Amino acid sequence: MDDVVFVSDCQVNLRLKASKTDIFRHGVIIKLFKTNNNICPYVQLSKYVTSRKMNGATDNDPLLVDSSNLALRRSLFIDKLKTILSHLGLNADKYSGHSFRIGAATTCSSNGIQESYDSNFRTLEI
Repeated sequence: MDDVVFVSDCQVNLRLKASKTDIFRHGVIIKLFKTNNNICPYVQLSKYVTSRKMNGATDNDPLLVDSSNLALRRSLFIDKLKTILSHLGLNADKYSGHSFRIGAATTCSSNGIQESYDSNFRTLEI
């Protein structure tokens, strides 16, 4: 939980300690901002962190957990995601952890974010 830092009332930083593309394990900071959209990453993360802390989570606990409060495994995340997509009537076979990296890169590009910053999102393998 200590990898989430609310910098201001409109920015939250999410720190990834390491990833497969971070060969020196320096980590990376992902900045999320309020968007004023129906689904705002800042607002949703704030609600999630508040809820976790109200249920006893400490700064040393993992951010994403399963129903037993153990660190969420990638495979469980993908399985649940595919179940939700199927319930929404979408073809779940078209989505994977890689879909998130592609989506992040596309969003960066369409919003004029430089390629160097865009490369930070490639570390988000879920």
